Amino acid sequence: MKKLLVVASSLDLRAPLSSTPSWWQLLKALAEQGVELVVAPYQGPPIESPWWTAATNPCQLEGDAVGFLKRFAPPRRAPASVSSRSGTADADSLSDRVTRELVERVTRPRWRKHLIHLIESHRDFDAVFFLTVPPNHFGGIPRLIEQRYGLPTCFYDGDVPASLPRFAGFRTGFRIYQGADLSEYACVLSSSKGGADDLRRLGARDVRVLYYAADPTLFSPENEQLEQDIDVFFYGHGSEYREEWLAAMLDLPSQELPDVQFAVRGTHLGAMPRVQ
Repeated sequence: MKKLLVVASSLDLRAPLSSTPSWWQLLKALAEQGVELVVAPYQGPPIESPWWTAATNPCQLEGDAVGFLKRFAPPRRAPASVSSRSGTADADSLSDRVTRELVERVTRPRWRKHLIHLIESHRDFDAVFFLTVPPNHFGGIPRLIEQRYGLPTCFYDGDVPASLPRFAGFRTGFRIYQGADLSEYACVLSSSKGGADDLRRLGARDVRVLYYAADPTLFSPENEQLEQDIDVFFYGHGSEYREEWLAAMLDLPSQELPDVQFAVRGTHLGAMPRVQ
């Protein structure tokens, strides 16, 4: 049986992180394939499940405070130019500088100590999996784990392409590749094939593509006899960086095809009058 130590972006389904339900499905699938999992959340509380053992979040209080403050932060404007290699912009914002100071003094040291403690406590992990956490907040830790314990590390960015430096990160968040070195990881997974070359330019040694999927045991009709009443359905979170694509895929076709039923579910997807 394989055993993984996982640092996941969040395990809290109540938190406004759209990828969390997908992480539950991915971790559940790994467990059902016989992989033993110890999962520590980067954001929010540790949450147990039938599929993994939860480890503590060493920066939960600080993370909750930052998450609260981000709600009131003004939207970030894309910088004039961004280095595709380092993810750094011509000039840092005040938010960037404060975040970097917090990472250097609190986040990185605590996570380094916490992961070392978990590895030395269990002694039987086969690898460490960083699941869509900011790699620039963990700089040096993957290399330390590989050199000291001989464990391979893997980083999965489930927010590609919006997370990439050429998109300057999400407007309300921080830039996760500013100062990051992806060569620390034995493997980097991308949720988008189109972003693979960007990740290689950021130093990734081995890039693989892992698309999102749905667990058929969770997403299946409760009643097979129900008559289908929706022709086109989209599920997602936020229209940021894809306003034109959503308009072309849903809004405009729904106006041109009045007999076709369009529906969406999610948050912050914009106004589409003929889409349910």
